[in-house]
Amino acid sequence: MGKAGLGELELTIMNFIWKRSGPVTVPDVHEHLVKSRQLAYTSTMTVMGRLNDKGLLTRSEDRRPYKYWAAMSREDYSAELMLGVLSEFGNRKAALARFVDRIGRKDAALLAELAAKAGKQRK
Repeated sequence: MGKAGLGELELTIMNFIWKRSGPVTVPDVHEHLVKSRQLAYTSTMTVMGRLNDKGLLTRSEDRRPYKYWAAMSREDYSAELMLGVLSEFGNRKAALARFVDRIGRKDAALLAELAAKAGKQRK
């Protein structure tokens, strides 16, 4: 998966798929999308193919229609995105310090709790 985030349509498609409990087809996704926007079926098919190429979707080998499902959870995608951003800049400590400065107290406390828990699990 690349370091860049998802475009608006890609994110809309992924959110729909993450909410589903099983595989979806292009017609399933397209039917959902056209309720709120004008969009060609081929556009839906193209974007889902790109999401598959990016490693965010897995596609069945069966043809017509392909079945797609999320290759990773929303939480795993978020973590990968954050790690990608951190790896792009030289001073991780400064970037993390700014991040902690900007999040609210509750999130900062949660982050400290999770960091302590992770530290114990790694020992």
